[in-house]
Amino acid sequence: MGSTYTRFILFFILTSIIIIVKFQPLYFHPVLPGLDASWQSALAYGAEKRLLFGKDIVFTGGPLSGLYNRQFEVSNSYILAAASLLVAFYISLCFSIFLTRVSSILFGLAVLLILSLSFFMTSDVMLMIVPLLAALYGIWGEENSKRLVGGSGAFLSGIIVLAKFSVFPIAILSMLALDVLDLLRRRIPLHLVVFAGGLILAFVLAGQPLEQLPSFIKSSLEVSSGYSSAMSLPIQLPDPFVWLAVATLFVGTLLYESSRHWHTESRYKLVAQVLVISGYLFVAFKAGFVRHDLHMLIAWTALIIVILAVIAAQPRKQSSRWLLAGLAFACLIPGQLALYKVYRILPFTAVVQLPDTLRREASELSSFALSPSNWKKRLVEQNVASLASIKEQRPLPHLSGSVDTILNDQSSIIANGLDYRPRPTLQEYTTYSPSLIARNRSFFESDQAPDFLFMAPGSIDRRHPASVEGALWPLFFSKYQPYLIEADYLVLQKRALALDNIETNGGPIHARLNEEVRLPDMAGPVMASIRIKPTIIGKLLNVFYRPPLTELVVSYHDGSVETYRVIPGMMSEGLMVSPLVKSPSDYLLVSTGHLEAGALQKAKSVMVRAGFGGVLAYRSDIDIRFSILDNKALRDGYKGKLADFYFEQQKNLSLLLENNPIHDPTVIKVPEGLLAHAPTILNLPVSGARNLDIRFGIREGAWRDGGKTNGVCFSAQAASSKFFERCLRPVENEADRLEQHARVELPTGTEEISLETSCIDDCAWDWSYWAMAVPGP
Repeated sequence: MGSTYTRFILFFILTSIIIIVKFQPLYFHPVLPGLDASWQSALAYGAEKRLLFGKDIVFTGGPLSGLYNRQFEVSNSYILAAASLLVAFYISLCFSIFLTRVSSILFGLAVLLILSLSFFMTSDVMLMIVPLLAALYGIWGEENSKRLVGGSGAFLSGIIVLAKFSVFPIAILSMLALDVLDLLRRRIPLHLVVFAGGLILAFVLAGQPLEQLPSFIKSSLEVSSGYSSAMSLPIQLPDPFVWLAVATLFVGTLLYESSRHWHTESRYKLVAQVLVISGYLFVAFKAGFVRHDLHMLIAWTALIIVILAVIAAQPRKQSSRWLLAGLAFACLIPGQLALYKVYRILPFTAVVQLPDTLRREASELSSFALSPSNWKKRLVEQNVASLASIKEQRPLPHLSGSVDTILNDQSSIIANGLDYRPRPTLQEYTTYSPSLIARNRSFFESDQAPDFLFMAPGSIDRRHPASVEGALWPLFFSKYQPYLIEADYLVLQKRALALDNIETNGGPIHARLNEEVRLPDMAGPVMASIRIKPTIIGKLLNVFYRPPLTELVVSYHDGSVETYRVIPGMMSEGLMVSPLVKSPSDYLLVSTGHLEAGALQKAKSVMVRAGFGGVLAYRSDIDIRFSILDNKALRDGYKGKLADFYFEQQKNLSLLLENNPIHDPTVIKVPEGLLAHAPTILNLPVSGARNLDIRFGIREGAWRDGGKTNGVCFSAQAASSKFFERCLRPVENEADRLEQHARVELPTGTEEISLETSCIDDCAWDWSYWAMAVPGP
């Protein structure tokens, strides 16, 4: 007994160290900028504002998403900390009990060594293995404790579902298997009840009304059902096939071992184990290889963990135990190679970071244990500081009213203290099915629609730039008009009265995959709704892996041809195919009825094609419906002056733009004109002119809210002779903060001049621009 207890303590300490280092249960990051960080901050914002998950927010994460993405939430900080500690404790407890029963202590240490070398172990896997461990313990655990330990895992799994909904099917399958085993033993089945209890209690503690829970589950299933088709990336051979081969070898070995013990052990236990493991591996495979990038680490780590858990959990000695341990070790290699390929991290070199991580987590644990309030206060201060930093780096205009953003930049909206009112799907690329589009449409048609909308075309994964909430653009054109334009976004303001009847629907056109279909020859913007029909094979691929990618090939009147990734569920609801809107200024022109202005590309025809295997996954016939937006109604309905300002600016800068290439990030269009970040020289033809009208200045961000420009000198010269110069120091001189104007006489016979911006002392924060450069008589 003493020896067993000593071994348990040893394994528990070692396992706890490994899990704490991997999971870092008390580490939560503040609001950060970026694509992924923005949806994390939006979920945290929703939880703190007590928005309704399943109605106001429909996403892959729930009100306790910080348990998965480690985003700090002020209102749920203690719940998240407690749940994180429980996850780490539960995993450590189960592995420790399993390893204590292993006859060879050397084998137990080998298991922990492999576990410790899984440096790419993610929070996805940590949460996924909780219901798996609960099932394995319920199957193979000690009779006097399996109900307690298995039930605890069921309860914890219910909490986890509110962080990562992909755990839901694993948890349901695991608890159902344990309840069936209980029925066969003539015991009251309680695992599903306890799982539901954990889910309900955590949902209420997270500030959500209980009656909202069915809506949360329903909406999460909506999001999950469309994920494979919408978020998949091109397959990278041979990764998924190698993984499937290893997983098949593992399950096959289990089946072989089961056949050998079919008459000596409960066959129901063996069947339950294989079913639960198969379900777990199915979820792991889709998590890793649908979006085939570094998500593959999830699949490989999940496979490692299930192999180690199974060979440790079974009480009898398996002849294949060491073979499977070697297989788990081999599974480390693909992940290490992927990390080296992407980040140039040498295999297993992350071990040097373990002591520092352990010290930090030990400090977090002691801080939380001694004073939870001080622990929370420190995280709040870090969050406030991070929000201030984001605001300083990306100041947004102050708007009197509620806002939403089509840009995936929710962190900046929150950091600037705007009245953020998110649409249900939060980010545009997750609005990938008709039901999700309908939710957003209902939101924008309701009284809850925000007063302002940040808009910018362009999405992820080579999608069509107009796919950003593309089906809702006619609604946006009707309800909102341009209010303010910046370099990378346009602010739309809700109209006092929405425009009526701006869209005319055409009749259906029956076409086929790979068939070119001409657009109607109409004056207004053209929307296209395309229904791509999956076959039974396509539907099965969507469930078990992912269907082939689909593309939209657009031919333009200027002779160019572009190919875009499209999502069938989004495409069926429509997007604007002509003209091509790929910048905020393009959106400004089209939404105000100025199709003739600028250099908008008009589409001539479209063609839909499917990737490898498309002939089996999709029917060859497709349905297309074009609709036309009323260009005159859009122009007549526009009451602002932003478009006029844009046209005036284009006129004032036309010569500069024609004779100088855009060079991001130093020479680009900005709302004030043409950014010419010092030092920059621009050429301007002035043949036949006697005078030059110029307007210039330094952008506000260079001197406001922490901007530290030393100033910029603006000059004009012909050949080697400088005939104009003015230096601005806006930090020191308030007058220099205004846009400057000068009318300069040109030297006689000048054919071309240079406009130069030069630094004073250093070039940091020197955001200089030209607003006008027009030669005249």
